[in-house]
Amino acid sequence: MSSKPARGLPVATMQMDHDTKFGKPVRAKLKSLRVISRLTTLCSPNLNAYVERVIQTIQTECLDHFLVFGTKHLDVIMKEFVDFYHDSRPHQSLDNRPPDKRKPDKFETDLISLNQVRCQQRLGGLLKSYSRPA
Repeated sequence: MSSKPARGLPVATMQMDHDTKFGKPVRAKLKSLRVISRLTTLCSPNLNAYVERVIQTIQTECLDHFLVFGTKHLDVIMKEFVDFYHDSRPHQSLDNRPPDKRKPDKFETDLISLNQVRCQQRLGGLLKSYSRPA
């Protein structure tokens, strides 16, 4: 567990529920990494709605399609999915744009021929994003 994930954003706080997997050893490790751990209020199932939705997306769009053979394999799969999620995956709340701010604000709506469409595949073709040459 690192206090600075691959995208370079520091982790300051970790919100967790009262599951037994978040016991004293986990909280001690977080404290040693200078990460504040906060427990959700008891009997408040809607408090984790956003986190649960992201976890469901990861599970249904990625992990349901793989047999994971250990933590290193899971790390490779998750890194690729997170890159896809932020760089290529359309998000309806963002007008079907990826959340990565480096992308242009508006997509052009010109008609193009099918031979101009490029498909980028990740994770053996499970994740696909389409673009056209500049």
